[in-house]
Amino acid sequence: MRLNLGCGRDIRRGWVNLDRQPFPGVDVAHDLDVLPWPFEATAFERIDALDVFEHVADLVAVMDECWRVLAPGGALVIRGPLANGAHHWIDPTHRRAFVPGSFDYFCANTRRGQRYGYGAGRWHRRQVLTANDNVIFELERCK
Repeated sequence: MRLNLGCGRDIRRGWVNLDRQPFPGVDVAHDLDVLPWPFEATAFERIDALDVFEHVADLVAVMDECWRVLAPGGALVIRGPLANGAHHWIDPTHRRAFVPGSFDYFCANTRRGQRYGYGAGRWHRRQVLTANDNVIFELERCK
Protein backbone atom coordinates (compact mmCIF):
# COMPACT_ATOMS: atom_id res chain seq x y z
CA MET A 1 0.00 0.00 0.00
CA ARG A 2 1.01 3.61 -0.58
CA LEU A 3 0.03 6.59 1.60
CA ASN A 4 -0.71 10.05 0.19
CA LEU A 5 -0.16 12.04 3.39
CA GLY A 6 -1.93 15.40 3.71
CA CYS A 7 -3.41 14.88 0.26
CA GLY A 8 -5.84 17.81 0.22
CA ARG A 9 -7.60 17.59 -3.12
CA ASP A 10 -4.78 15.56 -4.76
CA ILE A 11 -6.65 12.24 -4.63
CA ARG A 12 -4.67 9.31 -6.07
CA ARG A 13 -6.10 6.02 -7.23
CA GLY A 14 -4.51 3.00 -5.62
CA TRP A 15 -3.22 5.06 -2.66
CA VAL A 16 -4.61 5.63 0.82
CA ASN A 17 -5.42 9.35 0.74
CA LEU A 18 -5.19 11.02 4.16
CA ASP A 19 -6.05 14.61 5.05
CA ARG A 20 -7.47 16.31 8.13
CA GLN A 21 -10.24 17.74 5.95
CA PRO A 22 -12.79 15.22 4.65
CA PHE A 23 -12.59 16.39 1.03
CA PRO A 24 -14.27 14.17 -1.58
CA GLY A 25 -12.05 11.14 -2.17
CA VAL A 26 -10.20 11.34 1.15
CA ASP A 27 -10.02 7.80 2.55
CA VAL A 28 -8.92 8.73 6.07
CA ALA A 29 -9.69 12.08 7.73
CA HIS A 30 -7.09 12.51 10.48
CA ASP A 31 -4.95 15.31 11.92
CA LEU A 32 -1.26 14.36 11.56
CA ASP A 33 -0.47 15.97 14.91
CA VAL A 34 -2.72 13.43 16.67
CA LEU A 35 -0.61 10.33 17.34
CA PRO A 36 -0.63 7.47 16.69
CA TRP A 37 -2.07 7.54 13.21
CA PRO A 38 -4.80 4.98 12.50
CA PHE A 39 -2.55 2.50 10.67
CA GLU A 40 -0.74 -0.69 11.59
CA ALA A 41 3.04 -0.71 11.82
CA THR A 42 4.90 -1.27 8.53
CA ALA A 43 1.64 -1.03 6.53
CA PHE A 44 3.00 1.07 3.64
CA GLU A 45 5.72 0.65 1.02
CA ARG A 46 5.76 4.37 0.15
CA ILE A 47 4.63 7.63 1.72
CA ASP A 48 4.35 10.88 -0.20
CA ALA A 49 4.15 14.00 1.99
CA LEU A 50 3.94 16.83 -0.51
CA ASP A 51 3.56 20.32 0.96
CA VAL A 52 2.63 18.90 4.38
CA PHE A 53 5.53 18.83 6.86
CA GLU A 54 5.82 22.62 6.97
CA HIS A 55 2.42 22.59 8.73
CA VAL A 56 2.93 19.99 11.50
CA ALA A 57 3.59 20.98 15.11
CA ASP A 58 6.22 18.35 16.01
CA LEU A 59 8.30 17.28 13.02
CA VAL A 60 10.35 14.74 15.01
CA ALA A 61 7.16 13.00 16.22
CA VAL A 62 5.74 12.96 12.68
CA MET A 63 8.99 11.47 11.33
CA ASP A 64 8.80 8.79 14.02
CA GLU A 65 5.23 8.00 12.99
CA CYS A 66 6.24 7.80 9.31
CA TRP A 67 8.99 5.35 10.33
CA ARG A 68 6.44 3.29 12.29
CA VAL A 69 3.92 2.90 9.44
CA LEU A 70 6.47 2.51 6.63
CA ALA A 71 7.84 -0.94 5.82
CA PRO A 72 11.61 -1.48 6.07
CA GLY A 73 13.20 -0.34 2.82
CA GLY A 74 10.14 1.79 2.00
CA ALA A 75 10.41 5.31 0.59
CA LEU A 76 9.33 8.59 2.16
CA VAL A 77 9.10 11.48 -0.30
CA ILE A 78 8.81 14.94 1.25
CA ARG A 79 8.30 18.24 -0.58
CA GLY A 80 8.32 21.53 1.27
CA PRO A 81 9.12 25.20 0.79
CA LEU A 82 12.74 26.21 0.41
CA ALA A 83 13.78 28.55 3.24
CA ASN A 84 13.51 32.15 2.08
CA GLY A 85 12.01 31.03 -1.23
CA ALA A 86 8.79 32.46 -2.64
CA HIS A 87 6.62 29.90 -0.81
CA HIS A 88 8.33 30.12 2.59
CA TRP A 89 6.13 32.60 4.47
CA ILE A 90 3.39 33.35 1.93
CA ASP A 91 1.12 30.75 3.59
CA PRO A 92 0.20 31.90 7.13
CA THR A 93 -0.09 28.25 8.28
CA HIS A 94 3.57 27.42 7.56
CA ARG A 95 5.51 26.71 10.75
CA ARG A 96 8.86 26.06 9.06
CA ALA A 97 10.69 25.84 5.75
CA PHE A 98 13.51 23.58 4.64
CA VAL A 99 17.03 23.59 3.26
CA PRO A 100 18.71 20.65 1.53
CA GLY A 101 20.19 19.42 4.85
CA SER A 102 16.99 19.67 6.92
CA PHE A 103 16.47 15.90 7.24
CA ASP A 104 20.13 14.97 7.65
CA TYR A 105 19.66 14.74 11.43
CA PHE A 106 17.39 11.72 10.88
CA CYS A 107 19.61 9.96 8.32
CA ALA A 108 22.20 7.38 9.33
CA ASN A 109 24.19 7.98 6.14
CA THR A 110 24.89 11.66 6.90
CA ARG A 111 27.39 13.24 9.26
CA ARG A 112 24.65 15.02 11.23
CA GLY A 113 22.60 11.85 11.48
CA GLN A 114 25.56 9.86 12.74
CA ARG A 115 26.32 12.51 15.35
CA TYR A 116 22.81 13.43 16.54
CA GLY A 117 20.40 10.73 15.32
CA TYR A 118 17.07 12.49 15.81
CA GLY A 119 13.96 10.38 16.21
CA ALA A 120 13.29 6.78 17.14
CA GLY A 121 13.85 5.32 13.66
CA ARG A 122 16.77 5.52 11.27
CA TRP A 123 16.60 6.75 7.70
CA HIS A 124 18.88 6.66 4.66
CA ARG A 125 18.99 9.76 2.48
CA ARG A 126 18.54 8.72 -1.17
CA GLN A 127 18.44 12.17 -2.78
CA VAL A 128 17.63 15.83 -2.30
CA LEU A 129 16.51 18.17 -5.08
CA THR A 130 15.53 21.83 -5.24
CA ALA A 131 12.94 22.97 -7.75
CA ASN A 132 10.56 25.93 -8.01
CA ASP A 133 11.41 27.29 -4.52
CA ASN A 134 10.77 23.85 -3.00
CA VAL A 135 13.05 21.15 -1.59
CA ILE A 136 12.27 17.51 -2.35
CA PHE A 137 13.70 14.78 -0.13
CA GLU A 138 13.65 11.06 -0.78
CA LEU A 139 14.42 8.99 2.30
CA GLU A 140 14.50 5.23 2.80
CA ARG A 141 13.40 3.60 6.06
CA CYS A 142 16.27 1.60 7.48
CA LYS A 143 15.50 -1.86 8.80
